[in-house]
Amino acid sequence: MIITFFNNKAECGKSTLTIHVARALAARFFREGNTRKVYIFDTVHNIKNSIFYMKEEQEMSILSDSRLVIDCLENIDDFENKKRDLDIQKEDVVFFDLQKFQERQVGFLLYSDFIIMVSDNPDELTKFDKETFNLLNKLKEKSSYYTNIKKIFLTQNKVSKSEEIIEEFETFDYISGLPEMTENNKIENIKLNNNNMPHNIQKFSIDVWKKVNEYKEQMIIN
Repeated sequence: MIITFFNNKAECGKSTLTIHVARALAARFFREGNTRKVYIFDTVHNIKNSIFYMKEEQEMSILSDSRLVIDCLENIDDFENKKRDLDIQKEDVVFFDLQKFQERQVGFLLYSDFIIMVSDNPDELTKFDKETFNLLNKLKEKSSYYTNIKKIFLTQNKVSKSEEIIEEFETFDYISGLPEMTENNKIENIKLNNNNMPHNIQKFSIDVWKKVNEYKEQMIIN
């Protein structure tokens, strides 16, 4: 299963949500004795605060106590080699960490099973966010290329419960997002070997996991 958090703008929380959800799921699998592993593939890995950059700075190759592996990819064609080299299994969970909507990153989106659109505007879903959401749905429904996309969800980051405004997206699946995080839980301050996460981050991770699995089950039934 491949999950990608996405928006075509910087600093909306894509990488932050990716690392938090991946860490929470990996820690959960380890506690449950589940053999699943969780992989994050960073596609823009040479910039500060990218997930792969963090891993290299903290000198961590694999977090064996939580089954989390962090690596990088230049393009989607390299993914098949990575799958073979790392022995990635069908039941494992993969996250692609993308940045802007560049041509080479379209392949990562098309290869994803689930895309979670991230909006970070506390007052409204901006026109820019709406356009990106519509673009993703067009990729899913009308792409002339082969696509794995099964479902596109919407979440809001840095938004309190009382500020959530989703009426215009009410026909789409919504995952209740996260409010403003404490400094320790922002991506630039995360310690990858620390699995102590606040309750709201753990809850968000569980909600994401439930949503994608509910949809998978619906597909099997249908």
